[in-house]
Amino acid sequence: MVLQVKSVLEVNQIHVSRNYNNDVGGILVESGLMAKTALELSPEEWKQYSPPVRTATPETRDRWHAAWELIPQLVKLLREDFGATTIKVFGSAINVDYFSLDSDIDIAAWDIPIDKYFLAVLAVDEFTPDFRVDLVDPAICRPKLLQNIEEEGIEV
Repeated sequence: MVLQVKSVLEVNQIHVSRNYNNDVGGILVESGLMAKTALELSPEEWKQYSPPVRTATPETRDRWHAAWELIPQLVKLLREDFGATTIKVFGSAINVDYFSLDSDIDIAAWDIPIDKYFLAVLAVDEFTPDFRVDLVDPAICRPKLLQNIEEEGIEV
């Protein structure tokens, strides 16, 4: 005896039919278009979304200021020890209203030689226990991320 369950899910304009049994599971797209990921949205489509509106608490403001006190030290490290030329901060650190108590520091650094890149990643990540620091190499990141860094990042 084969147990078969059929359910229809509607996601935006997609109708997906799933058939399950004890041997085979499958997905059949019946009609419509696949939903876009955030990276696939056009600037016009992004306008209908807005970042969460937060009022920074005193604790969040203190943490944000602590991040910006740390950033010049990270910049100095990346330039002097790893040869970075251009460095930009992006992500939640660019605006105190986007920042949270769990936020990390996102940094893009240009021209770090490939043989030093992973050492640089380790150095910034272990620089302080107070913040997680993510280092991005703009030469190899996804085009949409690079566009975001170039448009919204703050050069330091």
